[in-house]
Amino acid sequence: MTVKVAVKYCGGCNPRYDRKGLVAGLLAEFPCLEAVSANSPDARFGLVVGGCTRGCAAKAEVPGVKFVVCDQSQYPALREEVARALAGLAKG
Repeated sequence: MTVKVAVKYCGGCNPRYDRKGLVAGLLAEFPCLEAVSANSPDARFGLVVGGCTRGCAAKAEVPGVKFVVCDQSQYPALREEVARALAGLAKG
């Protein structure tokens, strides 16, 4: 099963961590995920990746369930949310 996730990055004016590295780690940990552009109509989930706590990227429009990350320390919680969402898809 391949699940498409729309990824929207902030503008990068003040990144405090490797945003692309965070997404790459998520895709490596969940090989069933495929990153697509933020406006992809066939994405099942949306992931908004901000570079700092300002949260301007969180206002972005992405399809489906929206996961928002603005700090590397949020990765464990993101991983848990994605795992739960994927488990729900597998059941339904």
